[in-house]
Amino acid sequence: MTETFQLFRLVLTPRRQIDLLDVQHVGMTRRQYLEAVFSEERKFKCRKTEFHYMPEAAVVPDEAIIGRIGRPVRREENLPPEQGFREITHDGWKAIVIAIDPTEHEDGQKASVQIDSQVGSPTVILPEFVKAVNDSYPGAPYAIQAEALFDQGDFWDFAHKYEGEVTSVTFEFVTPNGPWSTADDVKDAMKEYQKEVNAAKVTQTFQNKDGLDLESDIIRSSVDYAASGQGKIKARAKRRGKYNSTDDRKTATIESDPDNDEEVVDLVVKLVKKVLGQK
Repeated sequence: MTETFQLFRLVLTPRRQIDLLDVQHVGMTRRQYLEAVFSEERKFKCRKTEFHYMPEAAVVPDEAIIGRIGRPVRREENLPPEQGFREITHDGWKAIVIAIDPTEHEDGQKASVQIDSQVGSPTVILPEFVKAVNDSYPGAPYAIQAEALFDQGDFWDFAHKYEGEVTSVTFEFVTPNGPWSTADDVKDAMKEYQKEVNAAKVTQTFQNKDGLDLESDIIRSSVDYAASGQGKIKARAKRRGKYNSTDDRKTATIESDPDNDEEVVDLVVKLVKKVLGQK
């Protein structure tokens, strides 16, 4: 069986505080903070449904954190023919696996969330989960944001298809906190916005009804920065062309042995780097 996981970057924005109320996390690095909050059991709500996160106790290689996020489910079935196919209802839970790399390196501080339609979309669930963490520790040194990773090649395919016809491109950036982006000009600008106005997100739109030059350095740098896990992109073109990076999710897959009844979580522990999309 193939299991698919959606990839995210975990962006930690420093909070400005006069008094640090959260003495538990004072002085922690970003890595230490991620290790602390994702090692705790947590309940949260997503679209009015109760979810429950539980970290795994197993020792995980490569300093990763593994957990499961579950929600209550109700399944209706029928009894066998000799019992007249009577309807019965089972109440239970359905859980997905989440893997987190809290370490700081060029492809670190990522989360990978198993995709299962019975539980819900990772693009919805993970942001609500990290919001619950942020709400639990309003005095913590960092606020976490979960940004879905995407392949910028699809943006450039769109740009080349509608060359000279793209009339609008909007970037929603998060302010930087790691070594992932090589777009120094954009990164420096975002740092300045964070420093001067305490911005956690910055939106920039380029528009021209006659068409934009997407081969410019500023557009290329902005796409690089967003694709590193620090932003989103939307674009419009003539002939009703549209692009949205949130529709272009980056995933990782693993294969389970059909002759082995190994649980997904145990397979993730063994293949954690592959699940996180890392070499």
